[in-house]
Amino acid sequence: MTEQQTLEQLLEYVRRLIKKYQALEAENQALRRRIDDLQQRADATEQENQKLRARLETLEAERDAIRLQVAELVRELENLELE
Repeated sequence: MTEQQTLEQLLEYVRRLIKKYQALEAENQALRRRIDDLQQRADATEQENQKLRARLETLEAERDAIRLQVAELVRELENLELE
């Protein structure tokens, strides 16, 4: 094999490596974009989750207040019936 052939083979090998590198870099960038997108969705989901938890707590507090009012009214009715 001549020096020229060796250099051509090395050049071809380097070109293949560059193409592989570029393909890997493109895939890497696509994965980074996907990760960023998923992180944004996760953040939005967490914010929505916090809002829903707060609403649930509010509804549970309202429910508990209504239960107390009903219990108080039942006691008042029982007292009226006893009189």
